[in-house]
Amino acid sequence: MYKSTAPSTPLPQPPTPPPPPPEEEIVEHFECPNCGAPIEITPDTLVIVCKYCGYTEFRDPGYEVYVLKALDKAEIERRFWERMKKDPDMAPHVGDIQIVDTTFIYTPFYLADYDAEWYYIGEKTKTEVHGSGKNARVVTKVIKVRGSGSESGRIAIPGRRYVEELGMKELGDAIEQVDEKTLIPAKEYNWEKYIEAVLGFDYEPREIPQMVKDIVAEEIKRRIYKEKNLTKMLAFLCRVKTKSVRAILAPIYVITYKLKGGIYGIAFSGFDGRQLVAMEPVFTKHMIEYTAGAAALASLGAAAAALAAAVQEVHILIVPILSLLGGFYLMHKAVGGVRFER
Repeated sequence: MYKSTAPSTPLPQPPTPPPPPPEEEIVEHFECPNCGAPIEITPDTLVIVCKYCGYTEFRDPGYEVYVLKALDKAEIERRFWERMKKDPDMAPHVGDIQIVDTTFIYTPFYLADYDAEWYYIGEKTKTEVHGSGKNARVVTKVIKVRGSGSESGRIAIPGRRYVEELGMKELGDAIEQVDEKTLIPAKEYNWEKYIEAVLGFDYEPREIPQMVKDIVAEEIKRRIYKEKNLTKMLAFLCRVKTKSVRAILAPIYVITYKLKGGIYGIAFSGFDGRQLVAMEPVFTKHMIEYTAGAAALASLGAAAAALAAAVQEVHILIVPILSLLGGFYLMHKAVGGVRFER
């Protein structure tokens, strides 16, 4: 075989193309029907607001949109103070709390009803310890399990790709429980009273059935893994039929407050006033609880590691590993300065 002895010369590489320019937001110009002033809007703008005369108008996106009526700001702040006074951790500090900002946003969700049925085949392990002391031995069996089921349910899916706001997941959970009779067609809603911020939809209704199918199937699969203690899924078939889809604008309030130099927040459902999630300070009481929990997990992990070494079985090592991770998590909460309450 012929082999070249000439020194190899690397081929010239094409220049790296420059990164694409940032996508510019399309801005349209609209003339206020009331005063004639110019109004700038984007394609996802749902409510037009004239900053000169206050004129408001809902823009039809081409599909029906419903609204959950919002409680007013004063009522949400009243619930905030009531909650603080009843909280045994926060009550002693009520006099030092100062509200910095109350943010109100109408956020888009899709509420979908569905039917699902599934079938699965999986594996799980069963571990038994025979004997004791130096004569102990661990026997691990692999068991094949199968099953099927069906359910009807409701799911709330965010209508935007990215919404970085405290309490959004919990708001979705609250929306899943709403009475359909409380939904108001957006074109009939009094937007002049609640117009601080209205976010538009990134997804269209026709995209939602596939999203429902993917989310529901993945949730059912995760649930089967947990409930049946599976180590492996050999086969999984899930059929999901979306029965109805409604585009909904749901209100959320986020109250930001200051306490002893720290900034914290609480998110409230804007349509029923329930607390969604609270980001609160860590007090000495919580630091002691988290530290004690971390110490207990460390002791558990050490005992499990000793057992694993005695019987020479690697499966038991999962206990000290999980204990170690749990201990790190609790210590992080103890020194982090912030805790979340849902």
